[in-house]
Amino acid sequence: MASTLNNNEDRIVIVNSDCTPELLERIKAECLYATARLNTHAEMATTLKDKIEALDGKTWNVIVGHNFAANVKHIAEKFVYLYIDQLGFLLFKAQ
Repeated sequence: MASTLNNNEDRIVIVNSDCTPELLERIKAECLYATARLNTHAEMATTLKDKIEALDGKTWNVIVGHNFAANVKHIAEKFVYLYIDQLGFLLFKAQ
């Protein structure tokens, strides 16, 4: 997965992030996988939620789309807002 991430790094724009570098890399890789393999935003959000919760425990929230606004409260070091091409991804863990 690392080589895929390196080849697509220029497609990713981090808007805001409060997480460890390791978690950020994993989330970026999973988001790239979702854009390459899944068809709908709902399918991407569900799959990403399942994968990140398997990695880091429950209560992750995932929003995927082209136009959205958000104001969320999250656990420290558990927040990522990024774009891949024109598609936004907001992932955060809440209590």
